[in-house]
Amino acid sequence: MLFFVPLGSYLPFRSHEEQHVRLITGLLFAGLLTGCVTAPQQAQYRAEYKTRQPITAQSTWRFAVKPVTPAGDHDAGSRDLTGLFYLSEEQASTVQVNINYPEKTLHATALAAKGHPLHSSTLILLDQNAAAPSNYEYFRLTQDGRLEREWRNCTPDISVGCRWWHIELFITRQGDMAVRRSESTAGMLLLVFPFWAAIHHLEIFPHSTPVTL
Repeated sequence: MLFFVPLGSYLPFRSHEEQHVRLITGLLFAGLLTGCVTAPQQAQYRAEYKTRQPITAQSTWRFAVKPVTPAGDHDAGSRDLTGLFYLSEEQASTVQVNINYPEKTLHATALAAKGHPLHSSTLILLDQNAAAPSNYEYFRLTQDGRLEREWRNCTPDISVGCRWWHIELFITRQGDMAVRRSESTAGMLLLVFPFWAAIHHLEIFPHSTPVTL
């Protein structure tokens, strides 16, 4: 006979969220979770990632706000680059990114079709292992020259579950902006049935020549 015990209630962590994360992580390592992974552009992602260049190669980049059609013509996430930098997409044609590495800031500007600025935002640029702020207006700069942002949410109800979001930005060999958006879900339905799922989408935003602002 099998007995199912709500393990989370016995874990001595500081919060319910920490209990849920540790419980789900333990189940993952134990191989008890079953689920699926959806990654329609996985082959394209691997090819672009292998030949990427560091974003630190220069301090100013400019990209179209709309991505090219992804391989396989699958849905590819937000379909607009402005949201990643907390900009309005209204009348925006391109986004110019200026990174001040000494001051650890990223300044993004939405530009109209003729190149004049519409609106801008400034985000924090964190080191790879630095603690993230609570407002998500940041990017983490990895040692190999990629930008990342991640967050999670856990539900303290009868169905223990957590969701993770991860955004990865890197520069392709051609100088375009590659954006990979990942979302993962894992938990225990009614504290009995383990489940998990993950989905990954890739978007490629073509580059253009930066303008003087």
